[in-house]
Amino acid sequence: MRLIAGCIILCIILLGYISWLYGSFKVNIYLAPAIAVTGITAALFFSGLLNVMTAAFFCISGLGIFLFIRYFFGIRWHEILKEEYFSFLILALIFGYVIYYLKGAVYGDGDTMTHWALIAREMCETNRLPNFTTQVVTYQSYPPATACWIWFAARFTGFSEAKSLLAQAGWLFSLVISSFALNRNHRKVFSLAAGLLVLFLMFFEVGIDNLRVDIILPAAFLAGASVCFAEHENKNLPLLLVPFLIVVTAIKNSGILFAAYLAVVYAFLPVKETTRLFTRLQRLLLALAVSGGTIYLWKKHTDMVYKNAGDTRHAVSVSAMKHIFGDRTADDIREILTMFLKRWFSLNESAEWVGFLIFIIVLLAAFTVAKKTAVLTGAGVFAGYACYKVLLLAMYLVNLPGEEAKRIPAYTRYQGTYTVIVLFAALYLFSLLAEKYRGLSAAAAAGAVILAFVLSAASSSFTRIVVRPDYESAGCHRKLAALVTISRKSGWLLRIIRRASRES
Repeated sequence: MRLIAGCIILCIILLGYISWLYGSFKVNIYLAPAIAVTGITAALFFSGLLNVMTAAFFCISGLGIFLFIRYFFGIRWHEILKEEYFSFLILALIFGYVIYYLKGAVYGDGDTMTHWALIAREMCETNRLPNFTTQVVTYQSYPPATACWIWFAARFTGFSEAKSLLAQAGWLFSLVISSFALNRNHRKVFSLAAGLLVLFLMFFEVGIDNLRVDIILPAAFLAGASVCFAEHENKNLPLLLVPFLIVVTAIKNSGILFAAYLAVVYAFLPVKETTRLFTRLQRLLLALAVSGGTIYLWKKHTDMVYKNAGDTRHAVSVSAMKHIFGDRTADDIREILTMFLKRWFSLNESAEWVGFLIFIIVLLAAFTVAKKTAVLTGAGVFAGYACYKVLLLAMYLVNLPGEEAKRIPAYTRYQGTYTVIVLFAALYLFSLLAEKYRGLSAAAAAGAVILAFVLSAASSSFTRIVVRPDYESAGCHRKLAALVTISRKSGWLLRIIRRASRES
């Protein structure tokens, strides 16, 4: 009963903010959910720094209900539904499948159970960000933006593994559907391509059956970039973009790079001949200041609430990185570099290379209709890729200790983060093609190529999409494993379990 009532109240609050953004700020209907959820998350993050999360919860909830009453009934939703029915149908089918997929879900990986889930559960029990009184948080310097959103949703529905997974999947869904805002002329072929991209990103590499943030991070960039492209003539664009600049840096330590990417998009794209260079640089610096200020405040927070947060695992601190890199020998560096290059150019990393193949094909096609935009987009994607690769290699060299770095762990997952940007850039260029060609001939041909290659890229994730995990068996196995671990330490518990099994 609480779950149903909580979901209804949460939907009313979100619809209040969505209606306000659409009715008052004239925001594209596909962007409003991402702005609403991301804005709430940003507000909760800062309220956590101030230790007033409970007060913020009631303010956000009360304002959302007020906005629902004020704006929701004044919007002609039937006209929107009539115009966008095809896209809405695609998205409804995808999200319906996500709900089915996560019914009764349990956490499926160690990182979720040892870090992300612990933070979310701790916040739900204490109604604040973790601090020095919490003994369970290992990665103390990791920003907890995703946990803030899960905490907000759990205040209505209660906390469980499946509910926390669905809350994060809901935020991811609101972010990736922003790509539909690029469909300015309501082309069905674009809706199909964007729908497949949404489905792909919901299950790509990390998937939605854990709380890792490797896809949430680029998805937040994707949504922010969509806001820049679709709302570049909206005078409220800077305000609409602020939540994304905050949250991108509050999802993960490496988010500062994606904040820089988003700042560049805001400053230099879309192309407008009348915009002066000084204005563009001003936008760039202001955007970076928002993200940099967020990082600075989080660093100050961790310094105050933890004793040695800068020395914990994966901490981004000069002292920790100096210590790790100082222990490296020339042979260690050579071995790490060799293994990194081997993984980089391996054909097993199909998603990375197919993603770029898709992008290059669409880039060449888009060059025929928008030369300058195609050149700038291509230059941006490849320059960003070079920066990402350099920083990824640096992470293995200075952030992972000992022999662990030599294995280049989680390379596919980390690279998948940038592959999201590559595929989104391809979709953006494809939107220019779909807008140019009113007939379906050229656009449909390009769309068919994209769909085919995206399916190929999704081959590593295809099983995850079409085969729902056996959560009941996974949960049973995990509970039994926990009992075995405990029983080894407690002989009397082992005897009780054996006696109960004989009696049954």
